Amino acid sequence: MKKVQLTTHAKKRAKQRMRWNRDVLLKMAEKALNEGYKHSDTKGTVHRYLTKLWFDHENATNMRIYGEDIYFFRGSTLITLYRMPQAIIKKAKYQIDRGEEENEESE
Repeated sequence: MKKVQLTTHAKKRAKQRMRWNRDVLLKMAEKALNEGYKHSDTKGTVHRYLTKLWFDHENATNMRIYGEDIYFFRGSTLITLYRMPQAIIKKAKYQIDRGEEENEESE
């Protein structure tokens, strides 16, 4: 499991956007980095939305979706995070559920 570093900006945004303290942020960021879905795992509307965000954050080298949140990393350092809009959350959950079903069928 990769260890995550937090930038001051990420801590500030987590407190502002999610109302998370440092410990919660660190735990969630580690889960996102290690277990989260990649940009390449998405398609359609969700993929286009993430692509737009990706180009807005040119310092990031890695993007993960975990739960209802989007995390931007440079290596293993969390740069910032966002809550996904409700319409995108529904589509992302549908894609994730379908992807898990397809993986179960292929086993």
